[in-house]
Amino acid sequence: MYCRKCGHEISDRQSFCPYCGADQRKETSSFTTMIDIKEKKNNKIKKTRKYVISYFAVLGFIISILSIFFDAFVFISLIPFSVFGGVFGIISLILSIIGIKETKHNIKNGSQFAYSGFALSIISLLVLIAVALVILFYK
Repeated sequence: MYCRKCGHEISDRQSFCPYCGADQRKETSSFTTMIDIKEKKNNKIKKTRKYVISYFAVLGFIISILSIFFDAFVFISLIPFSVFGGVFGIISLILSIIGIKETKHNIKNGSQFAYSGFALSIISLLVLIAVALVILFYK
């Protein structure tokens, strides 16, 4: 590996560069993980940055919002539309679980989207089940 600041070759296990003292740990922000990619060509070091995020986590979160939107149709007695809430809830649950696993085992970030999507899809499915049971037993 090469130092992020001075470009000297250092061991992969070192957290700080022995030449300039620069921190070598991965930089993270709240929504993305920044990865420094360094290539050595013709004794020159080329630095590029790549932002990596789990698309499964983000997609699971967005679809969980849609499932809650379609769950609202149950309350205004449009039962066929509320079926979409259940379908989107299940899809969102699956995508969020994949996003959680992906953010734990890879360098990808977005775990906040994955956990939020997971929670919202569970809430959506529980609301849909509760309302369906109330409709079945009280009609």
